[in-house]
Amino acid sequence: MKKFNLFLVSLFVSLLFVASTLAQFSPSGSNGVNKHNFVPTEASTTVRYDDGSNENSIGLTGGGIFEVSARFRPALMGPLAGQAVTQVLVYINTGVTAVTVKIYGAGTATTPGTLLYSQSHPVTTVSWNTITLNSAVPVDGLDLWVGYEVNHGASVFPAGLDENGVLDPDGDWIFAAAVGPTWQHLGALGLPGNWNVAAIVESVSGPGPATNPSPANGATNVPITASQATWENPAAAVSNAFYFGTAPGSLTLLQSGSLATSFNIPPGILQYGTAYYWRVNEFSATDTTVGPTWSFTTEQSPLLVQDTLDVYPQNLDYWTGTANTTAKTDVSEVRTLRPELGWMVFDVSAIPASATILSSSFNAYVNANNWPWWSVTPMGSVNPVTADAATIYAQADANTATGVAYVFSNEGATIPLGWINRPMGNTANPDLQAALSQGWFAVGVVDRDVDTYFINFDGWNQPNKPYLTVVYEYIVPVELTSFTAAAVNDKVTLNWSTATEVNNNGFQVERNSGNGFVTVGFVDGKGTTTEVQNYSFTDAGIAAGSYTYRLKQVDFDGSFEYSSEVEVDVLGVREYALNQNFPNPFNPSTMISFSLLVDAKVSLKVFDILGQEVMTIVNNNLSAGAHEYTFDASNFNSGVYFYRIEATGVDGQNFTSVKKMILTK
Repeated sequence: MKKFNLFLVSLFVSLLFVASTLAQFSPSGSNGVNKHNFVPTEASTTVRYDDGSNENSIGLTGGGIFEVSARFRPALMGPLAGQAVTQVLVYINTGVTAVTVKIYGAGTATTPGTLLYSQSHPVTTVSWNTITLNSAVPVDGLDLWVGYEVNHGASVFPAGLDENGVLDPDGDWIFAAAVGPTWQHLGALGLPGNWNVAAIVESVSGPGPATNPSPANGATNVPITASQATWENPAAAVSNAFYFGTAPGSLTLLQSGSLATSFNIPPGILQYGTAYYWRVNEFSATDTTVGPTWSFTTEQSPLLVQDTLDVYPQNLDYWTGTANTTAKTDVSEVRTLRPELGWMVFDVSAIPASATILSSSFNAYVNANNWPWWSVTPMGSVNPVTADAATIYAQADANTATGVAYVFSNEGATIPLGWINRPMGNTANPDLQAALSQGWFAVGVVDRDVDTYFINFDGWNQPNKPYLTVVYEYIVPVELTSFTAAAVNDKVTLNWSTATEVNNNGFQVERNSGNGFVTVGFVDGKGTTTEVQNYSFTDAGIAAGSYTYRLKQVDFDGSFEYSSEVEVDVLGVREYALNQNFPNPFNPSTMISFSLLVDAKVSLKVFDILGQEVMTIVNNNLSAGAHEYTFDASNFNSGVYFYRIEATGVDGQNFTSVKKMILTK
């Protein structure tokens, strides 16, 4: 009998879940309370579904953010095409001092389209508010979604509505992340009314709006190499201003002062898979027309990969298991008969840390149950492998509710033994995405019912391990397939290859001779490509010794990643040679380099134009290979100088050479 009564209560709560999550508040009074009779100007039209009275208000029981919108359809907006929304009327009951007015263009039958206006405005509570928009929103005659977003505390109910019956079943909508990821009908919440929202539409002065945008409004798969946005101007316009950005409510002015018909998009600005918004304001000699906000979405990266992977617990104690409030009671099996509950930890290290999780589902093998009402719950930062029983129990048991649990399931009876699959909702996907960097993701498994009701699952060391099926996407990064270094005489040649590149600006070449890495060169990358690319860089004039090289791969946005390191030994040039100084001419110092075939006694001197010795740079025994010295001429006059090397090798050979250099001050 207890189970039957619980079932009736649960069924009732389930049916009314959305309505109870958005708790209602009904002020005293009959129809007509807080009646609002807006008097439009002669040239304006008021578009609304409500009857002008406020008779109910709603809000999230625990507080939070939600959005209301009245979808005015073409039957209402068509005759008003070419005009603009200049004001919005809303009734706000309690708990807030400001709302964000949001107006969208046509989208689908259940979701608004492009966000045309988004600005915060102060409001007065228990009152109608006439809000004048910062910029008029043009009416194109298609769907127009008009409403506001509100952020409020617990136990207040700001959003007003009438109780005049639902005038248009597809007219009034609400969006709240706490309820679900989609827009919902207001009427579906059991609220037989219309939002206290109205739009004031009127003709606006000015030369008229820009038309015929390219890329077309709403265009998709626009190449990131697109170089221009174009439009047509009204006949009365004398100049215009171009606005552009990724946030429709705060576009950036990029061009003004002339009557332009295009804007040149700088290379590298457009990124893959991004929505861009733009607007052209037209100016006559005396007035302005604020243009409609257009949008386009760029193509997806050719390196965007979507994959599906089943992830499992590791084969170690407590990657799945059971606990009560004081002790862990099983190292593998997952049991939920009170006072026990269970957990599962999944190894997600095979999923790239940069991946975006698209969907996830829970798969487990039921080995025993009795009419379970159960939840798969968030474990947050609690790792059951290492955490104590009390911590595990408290975390898992505190997150079983329908708006919180990843899986919230009320079985209608005892279910057959075997595999079950349940999609995971609420915050499961973003929580899993955040866990990728740590390599593991944990969930609790809890039966919410009393005493004899439960559901048990096989664990990691039983025949049927649980697993999550994860669908994700990620951008293949610059994939370095080889990186080598080879030395010949005093030159080091680096060679490397990439299998794929995305947004690759290039490679900064760095060398370490024992005192830290220094930059010795830069090689341009190939941007984005799925073809194999081969690169080479030569570091010349290197003295004998051991060196370490690495590559710093730099993206166009400035982000970077280091390659592995390669080591190389430079034996130096195995010949007698005196090289031309560098730089030449110079001021005040220059580098003189030479190489020795064998170990030798070396004299390196500098002479003036008259043949008089002015400095001895070196007079010592040196080893075979490459050598270099700095000649500092700070105390010398401008003119022509000569430097001469005399070397006597241990093999008895003599080497002499002279070079000219020019000091200019």
